[in-house]
Amino acid sequence: RRTFDLVGGYAIGPDEEFKSDHSDANRFGLCEDLKFFYKYLDETETSYTSGKLNRRLVMVPKILLTYRYVPGSMSSQTPRKVLLRLRVRAFERRVLSKWTTFTIWGVGRDGKDFYNMLRPEFKEKVKEFLDIDEKKIKNGYHNTSVKKTYNVRHFSEATPPIVICVALTRVETALKANINTLKLTEGVDYYHFT
Repeated sequence: RRTFDLVGGYAIGPDEEFKSDHSDANRFGLCEDLKFFYKYLDETETSYTSGKLNRRLVMVPKILLTYRYVPGSMSSQTPRKVLLRLRVRAFERRVLSKWTTFTIWGVGRDGKDFYNMLRPEFKEKVKEFLDIDEKKIKNGYHNTSVKKTYNVRHFSEATPPIVICVALTRVETALKANINTLKLTEGVDYYHFT
């Protein structure tokens, strides 16, 4: 409870991040648990040495908490793009802000949505895209919002750092095999963002 209070608890109500969004997502406020989690991560990273939270995050090899999804709950009514925007902003703060350039693996829906949700200063850091689809590799990726065409190379030509935007549920075995051929380290050379 002390940690919950130190971080500031749940942010109930409209969010500054969505002030230009006039949808129900902003009017009523959603994702309080996710916002709290990201705020906790940010606070833990920035204030660990000051002793404010006196906590450190570590990865453990077992499931500690299972999140229940209940049809009809507020969580089930949260638009996918609202969740994506929150996740991308946290990823910008925690990962992309430390990189000078990066590559996006995936020119499908997830890769394009990730790119489109980036703020302009992070879009400028994108050097190219990766994919396995020969047609996408041949044509490149043209983003109409920034009027820019990116090269799309085969994943085997990847150079870190990479943000992988390919859903594991669709191609888990093949994707993991492809990543393994590159001998990359997760959390150093690449992050999987889906």
